[in-house]
Amino acid sequence: MRAQCLWWKLFVDGSSNEKGSGAKILESPNKVILEQSLWFEFETTNNQVEYKVLIVGLRLVEEVGAKHLKSLSDSKLVTSQLNEDYQTKDP
Repeated sequence: MRAQCLWWKLFVDGSSNEKGSGAKILESPNKVILEQSLWFEFETTNNQVEYKVLIVGLRLVEEVGAKHLKSLSDSKLVTSQLNEDYQTKDP
């Protein structure tokens, strides 16, 4: 009998508006939820915020020792680059 993989979920939202800059939610396999929001004191785009929130979220994933992760984002650009469907261009 194989051991069941314990999947964590990372939800990333990178909206940039007057109320905030971005948020992430990390959900453990037993449904414990860790929430964090980020605030930037400079202007930035939604995609920039999405990347920053994702990076901070991945650091948290590393801290809690998660071995299996599903990351969910509302940014097609970010998810496509992570899945290697899109490539970035050097300026």
